[in-house]
Amino acid sequence: ATATILLDNSDRRFDSTYASGDYYPNVKKMKRVRLRVQWDGVEYPRISGFATGWKPIWGGDTGNDAWVALTIVDLFKVLNLTPIDGLVASEELTGARIGNGLDWIGWSATDRAVDTGFHTCVAETAADETTGAAASATGPSLAYFQDVAAAEDGSFFVDAAGTPTFHDGHHR
Repeated sequence: ATATILLDNSDRRFDSTYASGDYYPNVKKMKRVRLRVQWDGVEYPRISGFATGWKPIWGGDTGNDAWVALTIVDLFKVLNLTPIDGLVASEELTGARIGNGLDWIGWSATDRAVDTGFHTCVAETAADETTGAAASATGPSLAYFQDVAAAEDGSFFVDAAGTPTFHDGHHR
């Protein structure tokens, strides 16, 4: 998912160079951002992702109104850019394989939802595509997680709260 959100910046709180701003020094690229809405006293997550831009915009009747266009991408983009290279896995259930992969890339164990799975993955000894030599897992972690989920007839996705989630084939 992607989102672009227009934020009121009249007090410069979203200005990365303004040391007195409420969010200084956290107005930077790849900072985790969560957007939630409240309805009837209940808070709902809408998107959680990572800032890819904080573009200043001026406008309004006088041309002096200050805004920031915040662009967000979800965890899928990050996973697609994060290699799983070097992961060596033993024989384990699909849920454990996903969990160990998330551990490998440094994703918090408390910020994920992973079913146990019911299929067993063999020990990971994939062949290097260029040399044919035995190698550990390689490539983007997103493709790796999706391949493991597909072997289970399950699904791997990021929910609205930004939680990487694996549902095994029996989840539905």
